[in-house]
Amino acid sequence: MVVQQNANRGRHLVFVGGTSEPGGLHIHMADVAQACADLGLRVTIVCTSVDFFSGLISDDRVRIVRVPPLEGQAPRRWLMTWARILRTCAGGDFVFCRGRFAETRLADLAVARLLGRRVYTIEHRPWEGAWPSRLSKTIVGWLSGLLTHRSIGVSSEIVEAASREFSFPARKLALCQNWIAPSFKPPSDSERAAARAAARVPHGRLVVGYLGRLAPEKRVDALLRAFAALPRGLDALLLVGGDGWKRQSLVELVAVLGVTDRVRFTGWTADPRAFFAACDLVVLPSLVEGFPLALMEALAAGCLCIAHPMSSTRELIEDGFNGILADLADPAHFAAVLTATLETDRQRRDAMGARAAETLASRFSRERRLPALLSALDCPIGSSALPPMRARELSFEVK
Repeated sequence: MVVQQNANRGRHLVFVGGTSEPGGLHIHMADVAQACADLGLRVTIVCTSVDFFSGLISDDRVRIVRVPPLEGQAPRRWLMTWARILRTCAGGDFVFCRGRFAETRLADLAVARLLGRRVYTIEHRPWEGAWPSRLSKTIVGWLSGLLTHRSIGVSSEIVEAASREFSFPARKLALCQNWIAPSFKPPSDSERAAARAAARVPHGRLVVGYLGRLAPEKRVDALLRAFAALPRGLDALLLVGGDGWKRQSLVELVAVLGVTDRVRFTGWTADPRAFFAACDLVVLPSLVEGFPLALMEALAAGCLCIAHPMSSTRELIEDGFNGILADLADPAHFAAVLTATLETDRQRRDAMGARAAETLASRFSRERRLPALLSALDCPIGSSALPPMRARELSFEVK
């Protein structure tokens, strides 16, 4: 790796981003930042929200700077925030890591381009919702293309929409799909038994799991309603893992649906492997995703998964072979698919889960996917060994 480190020495990569609740964006961003530091780059993370990065990275070579969100500030305060960033990051290459394509404002791209060197973006979701007009959408895409050296989408849907809907220059787009940590793999029989015992699952009971943020767009409420519609004779337990500001309303919904004895909120887990080891089935109820990390981890852990058909889930799941794709927007169909999957012979469920793990291990490993993203950031590893994954576990607690 010495040759590559010498080639990267002197280059400063500045990652800008963050959200108020943790997720795949933080894990992904921390892993990339750490890998860049291991390759010899000077690395700074400018956290524009709650700082989850300090818990993920323990490397003095990666500096973490906490600033207020860049959007929603009065002009004077916005300038002061950028002045603080530029005191340590001027002349660097800026990498904006945000949720949706085109979410990074043109003003921020312009400042980074003016006072830095190259500007990159890493986009984790396609744009959702209305836009003022087709013309303004095209203008934003065109100007973003002028200011940006490269925009990296984690799914083909994001990349295609950027070109088709925003007229973002195709030559400046790169597709770099997400990856899973090497530690996610099917549990042994003893690991599965220990996980179910720790989760207090009675012997022989079917376990349905959801793991992720408890936010409206995740549609955990739709999962609760589908679960409540299961036949009473189907002995199943729903484990809802994760946290978020909607948790209390979901707890109240469970009481209204009359399934308090069959639904358990397990809270945030820093290490999801034990959670997935306890599950027979994992459901991702959301209708829009970038490239969902929790689903990838569940598939890699050998879980049979149900998800709504969209660009990313179609790339991960072949319906009926290594998982289930179903229209989860229809409440009746959601409940019917959940029922039918739980009534499926266990041997068939296990076989689909095993094929899911094989798919993730062969196509979405870190060794296969991370080098492409590093290359898109113009810091390829060449013939050097891929830096190991050294990020710590992500913790979260709603205050």
